[in-house]
Amino acid sequence: MDDVISLVARGLPVGHNVWQETQWRELWHQRYCLIDHLGMNQVHPCEGTLDTWTNWAGVQTCRPARYFEARTEQDVLDVIRLAESNGAKLKVIGSGHSPSDIGCTDGYMVSLHKLDRILHVDPETSLVTVEAGVTLETLNERLATEHSLALTNLGSISAQSVAGAIATGTHGSGVNFGIIATCITALRIVSGGGQITTASASQNPEVFSAALCGLGALGVITQLTLQCVPKFNLRSVDEHTTFRKAVAQYAAIAASADHVRIHWFPHTDVALVNRSYRCQDAPTPSAASWFWFDLSRSIYLPPLHSFKNTNSAMFLRAGTLSSTTSSCRLRSCWPSPPQPSGPSSIACGPGSRQRPPL
Repeated sequence: MDDVISLVARGLPVGHNVWQETQWRELWHQRYCLIDHLGMNQVHPCEGTLDTWTNWAGVQTCRPARYFEARTEQDVLDVIRLAESNGAKLKVIGSGHSPSDIGCTDGYMVSLHKLDRILHVDPETSLVTVEAGVTLETLNERLATEHSLALTNLGSISAQSVAGAIATGTHGSGVNFGIIATCITALRIVSGGGQITTASASQNPEVFSAALCGLGALGVITQLTLQCVPKFNLRSVDEHTTFRKAVAQYAAIAASADHVRIHWFPHTDVALVNRSYRCQDAPTPSAASWFWFDLSRSIYLPPLHSFKNTNSAMFLRAGTLSSTTSSCRLRSCWPSPPQPSGPSSIACGPGSRQRPPL
């Protein structure tokens, strides 16, 4: 250890072969840090290289002073203590789905995307404990295929980390279903002072309630326990209507199915009502046009005519909405909308990812 510190102090490189030595791996595992005799910053094994961070939609960027990729709760604790000892601010980041600059920092940044394990599944209670960085898509897919379970509600995008989705109030739809945070029954959070707290409705309830939409202000969430439900498919029906009619009948439309979405196309009187019903029907291929299905990502990418690679088709799978991507370019004007028509059935369930016809 002393020899390597001496090398670092003199500015000499530590070669790749050194890192492969068994003694070095053991020393890193024991959380040793390299510190030169001048007191330079510690080097943590989970520190990565990142010049510029960009959010999911590509509209926010920043250049953090130091970047870390936590693999364990201990990594999170170490990074927090390192930031505190150096007087640096620390931002935790998940998938970067928020369109705002909430994830941006010129201080320290710690990503949780490698903190992504499913820790425990209770088949009797359907309680599932996961690490904070697992994405909704990965979690829902594994719950469905390995445990016949599903999350009770999801939005149109499944790229978010679980902790990020609940910390930012991510929602789905349905008047009888709460936002994603309402299925959380317990969590573990590391505060800015390095204290690890377990919170639930009965244990540290104030911390629990605040963390469910905490925007990262309370600390770094490392684990969550979710109340899941038996897996299900969605039978989805689209109906074209007028915008005026959709507004006038909003309450009735919202209560007309398990999950309802209303899309209005600006500068027209056309609206699309999407109703989804929970079912166990077998999945069927989708024949819906990508444009009238979902433009969720386009609202984050100004101007409308300048982007490519939009989410162009949506498939409903076992309680989630999952998207595929194909290359397209939207022009600066809207295409001519279809005339209002009757309902038509589209795909439901864990169907294929083949691209529907345009």
